[in-house]
Amino acid sequence: SNRRRSLVQSLWDLEEDANVKSDIEVAKLPEARFRKLDFEVKSHLANRWIDRRVVITKEGIYFSLVADDATKDYIPLHEVVSVVPTTKTQREAYLAQDNDHSRGDQDNADGITSFQIETIPDGFNSGRVYYIQVESSELAEQVISLLQRYSDRAREAARKASQFEKTQEVVRRVFESAIFQSFSAALIVANFALNIYSSQRHQDEVGPREAEMLDDLDLVFVVIFAAELAFNLYGYWLRPFLRNSWSIFDLLVVSLSVIGLAPIGMPLSLLLLFRCSRVLRIFGKFKSVSSIFAALYRSLVPMASTFLIIFVLASIYAVAGVTFFSDISPDNFDTFARAFVSMFRITIGSVDWWFLIFPSVKPNGTINLLSTSFLITYVIIVTWFFFQVSIAVLVENFHSSIKELQRKEKEAAVLEKMRHNPLHGPLDPLFARLSREFVDEADLDKRLRSLFRLLDSDGLGHLDSMRFQAAIKKLDFVPQINLSESDFIGITEPLCLRDGLLTEEGFVALARNEMRQYALGRLSSQSEFWSGKEEDVTTTGALKQLLLEQAR
Repeated sequence: SNRRRSLVQSLWDLEEDANVKSDIEVAKLPEARFRKLDFEVKSHLANRWIDRRVVITKEGIYFSLVADDATKDYIPLHEVVSVVPTTKTQREAYLAQDNDHSRGDQDNADGITSFQIETIPDGFNSGRVYYIQVESSELAEQVISLLQRYSDRAREAARKASQFEKTQEVVRRVFESAIFQSFSAALIVANFALNIYSSQRHQDEVGPREAEMLDDLDLVFVVIFAAELAFNLYGYWLRPFLRNSWSIFDLLVVSLSVIGLAPIGMPLSLLLLFRCSRVLRIFGKFKSVSSIFAALYRSLVPMASTFLIIFVLASIYAVAGVTFFSDISPDNFDTFARAFVSMFRITIGSVDWWFLIFPSVKPNGTINLLSTSFLITYVIIVTWFFFQVSIAVLVENFHSSIKELQRKEKEAAVLEKMRHNPLHGPLDPLFARLSREFVDEADLDKRLRSLFRLLDSDGLGHLDSMRFQAAIKKLDFVPQINLSESDFIGITEPLCLRDGLLTEEGFVALARNEMRQYALGRLSSQSEFWSGKEEDVTTTGALKQLLLEQAR
């Protein structure tokens, strides 16, 4: 996956001026310290030998142009089936097929200077066999021996990793099942009920036997929750686990519960707090509740500026309160901290205490102008205006976030439905990304031609069915795009390919036609998001008509 991502990592990126990059940034060859061998070879492609540079590491084989350090092709060593010298019959066949009739290489081809690298059929290279020729038999023997040794080690490491991934998949299915999540939620509720019972009973009413039973039950719950956390951590090790906020919260709560069991003299009140906090884990078990928390989290960022204004204004009034009222009411305005707490009490609507300390009318019947104006201005500016604005911002952003989350869920459901649609094209993920990113006609043309040059890693100027399928498979898409021989024939049939070879111009024409078909299908499916109003239906029909006219 990382290799697919690096081979096409910036095909879709745009410069700030909206001009597409002229060249595709591909992965560079590994650093010198990771290279075990770095040498030049001749690779047999399209009935001729082509000069290539090869770099071998413990993980893979990298191919590039001779005078370049950009990776053109890559073979993971754990997918290498065999590395063996070519037979004499094969070498004679290569020489007979050589379009350049280069007799200068015949002596080299008669020795064991050529060998073949076979890859697994369903792997990164789609079962391609690489035929390599080096300059000497000594180098050939060294390369063959090195690749055989490293590929054996890589396959063994991949086998162990595969077993780990298989068990992870089983654990994930069990963990995500409705039965497991319901059982976990029931345990959390039962643990919370136990905490309520423990809090309801006075310590002098609990006998030694009952206290021991409660402690034992709490230990059982902690062990079960720790086992559930370990189950979760094993199934989603490690990046998916760390990216899930509820998993991080589970880790924190369970860790505090385990710490609470340690004999470190922790206060009973803090221990009870740790126990009661476990019930918060139940919020992650229900999708609707998780959506509410996700919407609240997304709403907090826009509110930050409003809260900052309230904090600054409250701080200004707190400083003024210390200046004017510290002598009159030292309990409330002796220091900035006390004054700030007093302003917070006013913000939440608690003002009765203020008039007990600062009567609005003096004994002589005049208005206490300083304290009254202080209170009135603060209530109007902070409580009535900015505090209400912050609530309005929260509600508005919460509502927008909920709608956005619902839209994404609905879109995901529609995309899943499209994937199971029998009319769904094999290259739709590719054309979907292109449709989202291109700016105009010229930009799309550049992107398509850049993509073809990327797919044509051997630089032959054309792609046959096998090379096209293997190249598409290496692109960064999840799930991976798998193109069959019949798929290739089907999408290229309108082009009437000569000798079954897809050229750059043919690929551009093919991509444009497939993108139009994709857009038509997408318009139909997207109608599920629309309101059903007449203008929406009219817009959809007009867009479809434009696409159909372009196709003609």
